[in-house]
Amino acid sequence: MLEIYTIYGGGMWKTALDAVVTLVGQNTFHTLMRIAGTFGVLAVLLTFIKQRNPMVFVQWLAVFMILTTILLVPKRSVQVIDLSDPGAVWVPRLQLSGHGLLLDSGKRAESRENGSARCPGLPQDRL
Repeated sequence: MLEIYTIYGGGMWKTALDAVVTLVGQNTFHTLMRIAGTFGVLAVLLTFIKQRNPMVFVQWLAVFMILTTILLVPKRSVQVIDLSDPGAVWVPRLQLSGHGLLLDSGKRAESRENGSARCPGLPQDRL
């Protein structure tokens, strides 16, 4: 699990990460990727017609592969730790695998009497 430490605003970061999951984790994102890919191919074809350089296809393929394999596919579980409120550990709705989306509870951790935090949906040995 990847831990993100914030000085202030752990709830805001949790909400922002939930928004990313909402956009990337739905079928509309896959539709958006297909539309962007179609326009990308059309732009590459027009550039090829204009420049007559076959390397334009290789460049587009390289950029497309880098964006989809490095930026979009590797997904991690995230835990937001707010340093201004040490008893609160925010766990956004993202427990992501490499090819799919598993939503977690997304609730704020509840504090115990001894000061340790309990996160719903996480094993207690991970805290």
